[in-house]
Amino acid sequence: MRELCRNYQHIDPVTELVPVRPVVHYMMGGVHTDIHGATTLSGLYAAGETACVSINGANRLGSNSLPELLVFGARAGRAAAEYATTVPSSSPAVQAQARDETQRLERELTRHAEGKDRIADIRTDMQATLETAGGIYRDGPTLNKAVDQIRVLQERFAKAGIDDHSHTFNTELTALLELSGMLDVAQTIVESALHREESRGAHQRTDFPKRDDEHFLAHTLVHREPDGTARIDYLPVTITRWPPGERVYGR
Repeated sequence: MRELCRNYQHIDPVTELVPVRPVVHYMMGGVHTDIHGATTLSGLYAAGETACVSINGANRLGSNSLPELLVFGARAGRAAAEYATTVPSSSPAVQAQARDETQRLERELTRHAEGKDRIADIRTDMQATLETAGGIYRDGPTLNKAVDQIRVLQERFAKAGIDDHSHTFNTELTALLELSGMLDVAQTIVESALHREESRGAHQRTDFPKRDDEHFLAHTLVHREPDGTARIDYLPVTITRWPPGERVYGR
């Protein structure tokens, strides 16, 4: 442990404090699926921590990772395999999709050839924005400001530059694609938190401290509009044997 601290943080834990920061233990939410891992897009299946099949626990807003992996991962695999048997391997649609993805990567390499802004700087600014506005404790004004900040970061990203334009083992292109997804997730988090004017689970609004089952006993669904803005919809929660109760400890 001391070696790691000295090599990567340039501190000696024998004489210096180790900096601590919050990390994501488990993503509460994900791609909306049915119990077979199917999404609303035909042929697309999701399972595990990328998906949200909605196995709620007492301390989760989304799902629990082991059942999602072991139970619904198996279901999604079987369903995807069965779907694949209905689509010919030489399907023109599949081939066209592969060509579209190749062309998209080519466009990303070309589009970011001359940019001045660095993706590392944008990523650092995004992290600072989320740590300020998207932590456990949130409030409306801070979230509103974060929405604008994420929009600015997305505009900066569109003009960011990369130095490696090779087609082989291009880790900078990988980092660019990852940051694009991160900015989408950041927008989803702050927009969802801004619209949910209540406190529930790990979402604590200091300006709305009470849980509001009348308006927000629902899953938040975020859709991207053609202009890049987020549209927020809600999917009602299906209550079966155990109705939701107050979250308390020590009783």
